[in-house]
Amino acid sequence: NGNKKFSLSSNNHTYTLKNKDTLMVSDEISFGIQVNDKLNGANNSNGVYSIRLFRDQKEVFSWEADMFSFSETRYINAFIDYEEYKKNKRRFVMTKKLPGNHLSTYKHKNQNGIYRSNVGDVHHWRYEISDYKKNKITLSFITKTINQQETLTKDTFCNGYQINYNKAQKITEGDLTLSFPKNALYEDFLMSIITDTVATPTKSYYIGDEYIPIHKPFKIATQQIPYSKTLYPKLVWALFNKKEDNYTAISTTLKDGILTGKSRQFGLYTILPDTVAPSIKVLHKAELKSGKTKTVKVKIKDELSGIKTYKLMVNDNWVLAEYDPKKDLLIYDIDRHSKKGKNKATCIVVDSVGNETREHFIFIKH
Repeated sequence: NGNKKFSLSSNNHTYTLKNKDTLMVSDEISFGIQVNDKLNGANNSNGVYSIRLFRDQKEVFSWEADMFSFSETRYINAFIDYEEYKKNKRRFVMTKKLPGNHLSTYKHKNQNGIYRSNVGDVHHWRYEISDYKKNKITLSFITKTINQQETLTKDTFCNGYQINYNKAQKITEGDLTLSFPKNALYEDFLMSIITDTVATPTKSYYIGDEYIPIHKPFKIATQQIPYSKTLYPKLVWALFNKKEDNYTAISTTLKDGILTGKSRQFGLYTILPDTVAPSIKVLHKAELKSGKTKTVKVKIKDELSGIKTYKLMVNDNWVLAEYDPKKDLLIYDIDRHSKKGKNKATCIVVDSVGNETREHFIFIKH
């Protein structure tokens, strides 16, 4: 019946539900909890070490923040309420363990975190949350199971395809082909595909549910490319970003007339040409020309397909520059590879479809 959130009241280290002591629930439920640990006198939030859940004094869920391998990192998307994180950037740790989630830090490895009861049953629940110093807080609440009838609605405009998380599958819908490797998802999923010819200059496709996490990339491909062949080398599959109100290109290849993209996100996809070259802006030009700075900073950016390569040349020789993609910044600390006095520099940036920009500038080294 969907997720419901509840506010809490606290008394020292003991928490209870605010304005309510008993929750009316269905015969199958799971829980999620958001917790942070703060250092004394600090505002930043830290993680907790352990989360345990008891039903009628019996432990039914246990997790500890032990070390796990880097290869398990993406399982965090299945460990939390992914939809809540995508919408509000809040991480709720879920008791429900999706079948494709192989995170090794669960202590109850053979339980799925879904709790069943009969109509009329009353259960007493208690969370125990501890930090690394063994400081502990508790949350207690009561549930009563009632008869709840779930109302299902069917969108007559959607075609549903059953995606099995532990099987490789290929799906064809009109001119579109989707390929999912084995273990691409964390659980079985009924996926819809809706074709839209209005939202963008070309046909677009609503694929799946953007709030469903994906573990391994799937492929999206078509032979019906709605552009002239002269633009083929510049075409990319692009995903619509609602927050930024723009499109972001995904990894795209063109082979034997088939345009194929690879992605780890469901959402609205379309094909777009990228004919705009990357932008380059040299920062603090006056200081560089006067020799008042020992660092070259260059802002480099590409709006659609993304930066593929970048290069900084000083006096026709390549020099090592550090790229910070989060800040779109290329940084070069003026070193022994530049000469005293006037230096001629060139920044060269190429995007993923081959558009290139060059920017020439001068800096002085004292």
